[in-house]
Amino acid sequence: MIFAYGQHGESIKAIGCFEAMKELGGALDPYKAIFSAVLSACSHAGLVDEGRRIFSLMVEEYCVEPGIEQYSCIIDLLGPSRELDEAERLINTMPFKEDSSVWWTLFSACKAHGNVRL
Repeated sequence: MIFAYGQHGESIKAIGCFEAMKELGGALDPYKAIFSAVLSACSHAGLVDEGRRIFSLMVEEYCVEPGIEQYSCIIDLLGPSRELDEAERLINTMPFKEDSSVWWTLFSACKAHGNVRL
């Protein structure tokens, strides 16, 4: 449901489903695919602060190690909001080798915002 809401422009409903799932706890603890879906929903709606909060929850509260997909989602979220330096820092601190899709996402945002330096 989270993924479907996010893909159909209902990001607030996607986040609501995530929060309801979180409240149930136990066997319904979110896993990487759930975090990808809700981060993607935040990205589609430009909900930067909400995306940051959820990314932090993933790492700090649920101890889920973000993978390339979760990093791609958060970088995709930061780009349109012109948080390009933060996106670059995230890429440079990922605990694994980044792939070209992450850089492509960042460079596309740079082009859109005229950030020639980066």
